[in-house]
Amino acid sequence: AVEALGHPHRLAAGGGHDTVAVAGRPRVALLTTGSEVVAAGVPAAGFVRDSFGPMLPAAISGFAGGARVVSSIRMADDRQHLVDALQVRDADVVVTTGGTADSPVDHIRSVLRELGATLIVDGLDVRPGSPSLLAQLPSGVFVVALPGNPLAAVMGLLVLLEPLLAGLAGHQF
Repeated sequence: AVEALGHPHRLAAGGGHDTVAVAGRPRVALLTTGSEVVAAGVPAAGFVRDSFGPMLPAAISGFAGGARVVSSIRMADDRQHLVDALQVRDADVVVTTGGTADSPVDHIRSVLRELGATLIVDGLDVRPGSPSLLAQLPSGVFVVALPGNPLAAVMGLLVLLEPLLAGLAGHQF
């Protein structure tokens, strides 16, 4: 609609504004975990096909914040790899999938504690989706950790990630 009216600065000037506050599009790094998750083909017994990861970039960029996915990493359930992967500098938000429950291979909560993160939301009172969480690393980067179950992860996307991205993009609530 703005393009139909000419250049954005003309629209602002027409409204009597000399300056306009803007916010950049939030940058998101994706981190898909799960040793049992396969990216292609028919999964063997004990494995599952990644049905959630392929739709994540489109879902994230379609949110009100208009976020931009800057990286996407797939990794096995490995504690040290998770520690290393969460030390991003080129993103405002890291979205992880899997590893939010309470089993020996679910590392996200203990790794966030180790990294000195502030837990903002530690679980949702909704099923599916209850183990979703929102944290902020000392660097200022936010972490939205989603469960591995695709339907549960969608709940975390809608309840935690979408409002976070909208806020980072400067939208008012």
